[in-house]
Amino acid sequence: MKFFIRSLSCLMTSLTVGYLVTGCVDYSEKIVLTSAPAPYHPEPPPNIKPGLTREELTQVESAVFSELLQRQLEIEGDYSAIFLQTSEEQTTLLQSKFPRHQPCIKQLWHADIRLGYSPRDKDTGRNALILSVETMDPEDGTVIAIGRWSGGNAVLGFHSYKLNKKGSDWVVISAQ
Repeated sequence: MKFFIRSLSCLMTSLTVGYLVTGCVDYSEKIVLTSAPAPYHPEPPPNIKPGLTREELTQVESAVFSELLQRQLEIEGDYSAIFLQTSEEQTTLLQSKFPRHQPCIKQLWHADIRLGYSPRDKDTGRNALILSVETMDPEDGTVIAIGRWSGGNAVLGFHSYKLNKKGSDWVVISAQ
């Protein structure tokens, strides 16, 4: 009992001293509140590379996604959907370009993605694939893009593409 009283007494003393020390700190920095809006400095989207406009990036992604969707990917398993890691507008455009693609192309918000698990189609509950495109910096009028697919930890792959600008469009000239 004596031990309990002593430890309680020590605890109360240390808490009181700690409260007094922190309460006595002098903050010399003044915080000024104003109703004027803070200056806005927008950051560029992370996927846009120097030298490529948003429209050109969309063209490059479209060309690579089209190549991936036309190509037989080295995958095994039964997949109910393919999700594209891109904007909804881009996905809608590719859905109209490949209306009978099997497995069907769906908007990314239909995907159930959890760490350590294969992506799943929320509509069917079955496994799905996710396709993505990473674009490198353009050099000498040529862009290198990596088209990736993922169906979980066991199903991963990629192809690299070299694209050149022909007229107003970016066109795949070689795939590896």
